Amino acid sequence: METGSLFAFIGIGAGVYCLSSFIMMVTKHKIDSTIIMPKGAEYKQCKDIDGYVKEMSMPLLLLTIVLLLSGVCEVINAYYMPLGILIFIMNLIVIVTLLLYAYVARKINRKHYGI
Repeated sequence: METGSLFAFIGIGAGVYCLSSFIMMVTKHKIDSTIIMPKGAEYKQCKDIDGYVKEMSMPLLLLTIVLLLSGVCEVINAYYMPLGILIFIMNLIVIVTLLLYAYVARKINRKHYGI
């Protein structure tokens, strides 16, 4: 297995996990403690669940879309045709999105959890 296909499966897997967390958060207001909530916090500690879901849904959806697109681009690159510079650009977009997500999530968690 080459590294491109490994990154493809990691990207798609992470994207699917984020998508399931997003769907659970938006539909059932169940917040996934591994990707969304701060470490050591519990669901009941949130000051405003509705506000938290509203604020966290867009950053999580953006992260989901970017991870899934990255995984699909890696699959195309590994198995169908080389994408050249597009893979490099997509990896940069993933890194920037992850950093922005971490920043925004930390800011929202401080607001709603006081952590």
